[in-house]
Amino acid sequence: MRRTSQSSITMEDQMKLLEEALNVVRVQAHHMKKCLDNNKLMDGLKHCSTMLAELRTSALTPKHYYELYMAIFDALRHLTTYLNDAHNSGKHHLADLYELVQYAGNIIPRLYLMITVGSVYMSQKDAPVKEIMKDMMEMSRGVQHPTRGLFLRHYLSGMTRDSLPVGNDDGPQGNLQDSISFILTNFIEMNKLWVRLQHQGHSRDREKREMERKELRILVGTNLVRLSQLEGVDLQLYQKTILPGILEQVINCKDVIAQEYLMEVIIQVFHDDFHLRTLGPYLSATALLHPKVNVKQIVIALIDRLAAYAAREADSEPPEVIKRQKEEAAKRLYEKLKKQNIGGYNEEEDNESNSNGKFVLEEEEDEEVEEEKEKLKEDTGFEFGNFEREELNGETGFEFGNINDDNNQTSEPQPDETKQQGNNKSNEPPVKRFRGIPEDVKLFEVFWGQIVDLVKVRKDCI
Repeated sequence: MRRTSQSSITMEDQMKLLEEALNVVRVQAHHMKKCLDNNKLMDGLKHCSTMLAELRTSALTPKHYYELYMAIFDALRHLTTYLNDAHNSGKHHLADLYELVQYAGNIIPRLYLMITVGSVYMSQKDAPVKEIMKDMMEMSRGVQHPTRGLFLRHYLSGMTRDSLPVGNDDGPQGNLQDSISFILTNFIEMNKLWVRLQHQGHSRDREKREMERKELRILVGTNLVRLSQLEGVDLQLYQKTILPGILEQVINCKDVIAQEYLMEVIIQVFHDDFHLRTLGPYLSATALLHPKVNVKQIVIALIDRLAAYAAREADSEPPEVIKRQKEEAAKRLYEKLKKQNIGGYNEEEDNESNSNGKFVLEEEEDEEVEEEKEKLKEDTGFEFGNFEREELNGETGFEFGNINDDNNQTSEPQPDETKQQGNNKSNEPPVKRFRGIPEDVKLFEVFWGQIVDLVKVRKDCI
């Protein structure tokens, strides 16, 4: 296919180019399958390389490029099956084939072949998974064109997802930390390519590029889905490694479309308990987003998610449990009000100090506010009173590194969420829950403090 610039051809010409490319794919895929069926691997790889060369085009819109990509992806399934069978039967060793395909002439066919062979190799017993993952990730940096790079890395993510290590072994097979690092790195690189797509072409095509970017957003968001599906990911890993890594990239990209989309993806794909325990860093990150980001929409989405979770948990509980919880909650509220003496109403002093029917609340309310702020600071590790933008130098007065270890309000992970940490916590009683919300999660205090200070920084979200 001719590598014509996308902006220099009409939609009709693009359709013609797409059809030409699909015809080449069909012909080369047929020859590849025929060669593989006759055990002519070298000839089959040559036809496969010719087929993959069609992905070098810059002429197609992302939507049409996706059609071409899917046609080639379907054809590569046959090669994947053949490679697995050939390795297990002893005809070819995947380590040798992994080295062989790196001699392909063009970088796009070379990397697709590397990922195809490498992903099959990763699924084999005793394969050096960690080394293969690192090699494929480094080699993928060679494609910096936004569209071509996004689809290449999407292929890398999809082909390796079932072979990522999830154990704790420090050997060549890799471990869960290696898998998290692999997916996070791929996410960061894909997001950079996705954002860069906004700045290509003429300024008059801005709306068109924004529409194309929204069509491609699922490619980036899929990485977060992969992270949420990793076996063995517990609260501590999410709290210390995954969420800080995601939020750092989201904030640093400074792109409105990316920030709005990715902040909502975080809400949708990760477990409700994770959100409950990391409200502090998540809500604080919203104050660091681009000024044009719709922060209100993000906060509402988070509240809706937690409300739906609480409703589901409440519906699943027996009526007698719900009744007992309500009675206990009412009793706690009564005791708290009684202790605080809310209203200050006293029958003996009714005619003296409160003859006009008004309650003396001002001093108590001020004390309550200060107590809540101190409690919020202790629970979350954040002191938002100092969190203000300095307009002169563009600094925010906030260091992102604090997000990594700020969330002291998360207390200890739940035993059912952190099985691998269980030895030293097995004697701890499980945390009580009210409608699915752990009692040690100060939900109101966190939201109250964070949102009040968010409004101070982002007055537009009122």
